[in-house]
Amino acid sequence: MNGNYIELLSSRNLYYRETIFNKELLEFDYLADEYRVIYKKDKFALDVTKNKKLLTNIIIAAYNINPEDNANFFNNIDKMCKYNSMDKTTIMLSDDTHYLIAYLKSINLEFRYVVTDVNRKTTINLIKLAARASSPDTDFFIVSFFNQTFVRFEQVMKLINSYETNDGSKGIFIPIINKNYSNPMLITRDMMNKLLEYSDTKGLTDFIRQNEATTAYIDLDEY
Repeated sequence: MNGNYIELLSSRNLYYRETIFNKELLEFDYLADEYRVIYKKDKFALDVTKNKKLLTNIIIAAYNINPEDNANFFNNIDKMCKYNSMDKTTIMLSDDTHYLIAYLKSINLEFRYVVTDVNRKTTINLIKLAARASSPDTDFFIVSFFNQTFVRFEQVMKLINSYETNDGSKGIFIPIINKNYSNPMLITRDMMNKLLEYSDTKGLTDFIRQNEATTAYIDLDEY
């Protein structure tokens, strides 16, 4: 029965997929060249997972990328921190980096993407575009850059734990590694909404400076 069912679905561009947490029915969209989940059912009643906040990973990859660069974020994509099975990913691309779509699909990464002209675009512009394309249910964002040095799982989790145990007074969490500001940066939903209203003519550093009182600096050297 199961074999006939899968064969019938395949003939209609519908596919069944089973993950650790879910059973999913997908439809292949030839125009978008991607699979879309049209039905999902939880395999387990994982209350712990459901109680976690929704994270969207924003990856800025809008500038030309050297695939041989060991610091390249995409060389470490398989080690990407997975906070929750429901995590989302939004990737900022440009015409120069559009080729990454095929690569990311080949490793079965589920993601949204935005392709933009990077001329006269600042980092804050790119973050805004990615945030607007992300799930409106996102509780917090982790902003990464394509050329950042890989940050270990334990380090990212310390950043997230700092956010989770925060009393609500901080909206930006910046890691400190070797006494220097580093990436990725964590931004809460409320702070992202504030950033979306910020001037396009000013930079991310200016935004952080203006919100210094609500910015936390997290030392990751010991991790």
